[in-house]
Amino acid sequence: MRRLLIAVVWWPFFLGAARAEENGKPIYQEHCAKCHGSRGDGKGPVGRALDPKPTDFTYAKADDAAWFKVTKFGTKAAGKSDGMEGYGKLLTDDQIRAVLTYCKTFKR
Repeated sequence: MRRLLIAVVWWPFFLGAARAEENGKPIYQEHCAKCHGSRGDGKGPVGRALDPKPTDFTYAKADDAAWFKVTKFGTKAAGKSDGMEGYGKLLTDDQIRAVLTYCKTFKR
């Protein structure tokens, strides 16, 4: 009975994460892959020519709040180079969260 209760309580969170990941993939492919690469390794066709190089999501370490801030407002807002403009005017907060959930799938 206890296992069933745990499953019922946590199931929506697992579904929400899976849905966010699924929703984030096409957004990532449209807006992010050209720099960060289709595999999230920072080796997209545009990203190869950039300096500084785009984040390699396969090894990147940052908390969700930091990633959200950089994605919404750009790298300069996080005290880094002005390498990436923010996507806050193009994407909703939910879309940004979905993209970040998808980016976590690249982790090794």
